[in-house]
Amino acid sequence: MNRKIRKDVETSCDYVLPDYMGDIKKLLSSKARVVPSGKYLSGDSVDVGGSVEYELLYADAEGRLTSLSTSSDYAFSLPTDGEKYVGCDADIAVANLSVRITGPRKVALKGALRGTFSVTEEGAPEVAGDVFSSDASPEVDTRVINSERYIYSEELEREYAEEAERLEGMAGEDVEVIASSAEIKILETRTVENGVEIRGELVIFAIVRTPEQPPFRIAKTVPFAETVSIGGTSPDAPIVATGCVKHVGVDVSEDGDDKILLASATVLVSAYAIENEPLEVVTDAYLTDACTASAYEELSYSTFLASHVTDVKVEQKVDAETLGTDNLHSIVWLCAEVRDFGCRMDAEGAKISGILQFNAIACEINADRSIGYIPIRVSAPFEHNVNISSQIGENIELCCTRGEPVCDFIIDGGTLVLRASLLCTLKESERGSVRRISELSATGEEVQRQSSVITVYYPSEGDTLFSVAKKYSTTVAKLSLDNPAVESVMAGEDISSLGRLIIK
Repeated sequence: MNRKIRKDVETSCDYVLPDYMGDIKKLLSSKARVVPSGKYLSGDSVDVGGSVEYELLYADAEGRLTSLSTSSDYAFSLPTDGEKYVGCDADIAVANLSVRITGPRKVALKGALRGTFSVTEEGAPEVAGDVFSSDASPEVDTRVINSERYIYSEELEREYAEEAERLEGMAGEDVEVIASSAEIKILETRTVENGVEIRGELVIFAIVRTPEQPPFRIAKTVPFAETVSIGGTSPDAPIVATGCVKHVGVDVSEDGDDKILLASATVLVSAYAIENEPLEVVTDAYLTDACTASAYEELSYSTFLASHVTDVKVEQKVDAETLGTDNLHSIVWLCAEVRDFGCRMDAEGAKISGILQFNAIACEINADRSIGYIPIRVSAPFEHNVNISSQIGENIELCCTRGEPVCDFIIDGGTLVLRASLLCTLKESERGSVRRISELSATGEEVQRQSSVITVYYPSEGDTLFSVAKKYSTTVAKLSLDNPAVESVMAGEDISSLGRLIIK
């Protein structure tokens, strides 16, 4: 069965600038991203861990644009049954990033992480008690439920490297890469013979500085197609692919009198299928020749209905007055963070909503040819409608996961237009519950029987063959034998429409 777990953790670190870096005069931009390292099963828990990588851009005492990179570890511990554990899907995002400059050369960083996990275990819960551990043969009533389950692929790690840009006439030590980052976007998934083919784009960014010009931004799009192995799924099961960037770098190489910027990134891609699995749950049990004590509980489950993949577009305009400059030259850095992300249902269907926080650095060139940097922090609320198949109801549950936003911009006159694309997967499920027996034990007392007694029972609403058999310490088979009219009735069906039952 599949269980959903939501947990929050915090991670933090203190960083002291090395001697070769200039003092922090003005913080321009801060970004944090989650880099998973793996999942580790240990007895009664699965531990999900990795690191949070921080990227800070600041102006030093001489006004030069400088980057600072550091990281801290994180860990989530999720309870599970090690013998039944199948897999775990983890959606971990930075919910909040706090940056404090504690001195000219010191910075304190704290990241609040929000994790949403789907832990999948084999089989339905078992019934405990001495009756089931002995040679006794209880009468058992069961119900089949359709419980959604996740089937996980392998995790595939790949490195991509391509020429990003060629700078002519730039020999020697003229070119400096100030900072680099990357974003991954899944475009398509399809089932193939060996598993799941994942197609997407890897977009690598960098800030570059040369003696002839102020820092500028480059972007290189690298298409990719990888196949991950996955087994035990039906051909029409919906597939959800995920990807993250583990490492990114832009290096400078020489080719004669030219400089070549080589962009590289290591990515981790995986996929999972969603489908329903019929599970037989024991709802009640008893012994026909001994009294029993029973314990019951409500078992909650979800049945998968449908999934939808949608691309959410967000756009935000920033005018010159908001920027505070008439000398905007370019945007040298741009990233976005998603806040307050969620989904809900209303009379029109499903809505995906949230706030996209754009973080950018604008470069301005003043009249005296000096270069200045302007931090831009703009919030863009968004709402996106999705047509779903389910009818609005209390039992319908929506779950939405998202990739990282892929950003770009245009400068239209004095207006800056920030844009982002956010790929989201919306899943519809129907919540259900069933009252199941969790423990059955013999009390040591024998059932009192009266010989040669025939009882005539008139069923009422809610009665089943099983409930009547339990009440009179007989069996469903015996009731069917003594009452031929009920041979076609299942043990769990309502029998109130029957006239009467003869119980011997």
